[in-house]
Amino acid sequence: VIAPDVNASALPPTKKANGKYFKFALVAPDGQPFTGKIHNVDLRLGRDLGSYNSYDYNDILLPSSQRQEPMTFICGIFGYKEVMQLIDYNNPALTEGVKQDQYGAWVVPFKLERLNKGDVSVMYNVSFYRDAVIMLPRAKEELDELVSLMNLNPAYEIKIHGHTNGNDKRKIIGLGETRNYFDVKGSIERNGTSKELSKDRAEAVREYLVEHGIARERMDIMAWGGTNMLVKETASSARLNDRIEIEIIKD
Repeated sequence: VIAPDVNASALPPTKKANGKYFKFALVAPDGQPFTGKIHNVDLRLGRDLGSYNSYDYNDILLPSSQRQEPMTFICGIFGYKEVMQLIDYNNPALTEGVKQDQYGAWVVPFKLERLNKGDVSVMYNVSFYRDAVIMLPRAKEELDELVSLMNLNPAYEIKIHGHTNGNDKRKIIGLGETRNYFDVKGSIERNGTSKELSKDRAEAVREYLVEHGIARERMDIMAWGGTNMLVKETASSARLNDRIEIEIIKD
């Protein structure tokens, strides 16, 4: 009988794989097991082919787009440096540290490293309503992770970079008197530039941290507007341009 709080995919495999079983062993800087997502990414096409929980047994087929090149697995957890592993599907053991466990699964190690001065981490889960300073509710979890990161690293000083999709003037949906960071109810509207919107977004992140006990003098902000977009303004993934990045300026 499987306990209800046990993830079945973390149990040893009981049937033959359609492809090959992989398990991703993610460890924190102190060597302790760490829960997080590992992504199989097609770097050439810029696509996420799949995501996997650490320590699960994953039956992975070789993607057609990666038959002539190694599979690329990336672990990008906020607050840590991005880690990449290139795996030859036909012979995973060619990658240093990759070994088979007693069940025949290929175990791929990922060791997290803390951020140092000059490192930048993207807050991928901090998303905003369109042309708004207000964030989608799912952003709260990553903001709380940033609060925890600042508490765990009291020497950290950071710069909060705000970015937008495009450089057009627009109607900005800003925080109202209620200062609800995650609900447009009670918000206010004004006309403004993309740079002003990116500044307001960075300031909102800073204010959230201040309200959760982080000293204001440990945080600076930088407003970019749409001058440093990741993809074209009209791309289907243009939402990636509306983002917050955290730079470590003192560690």
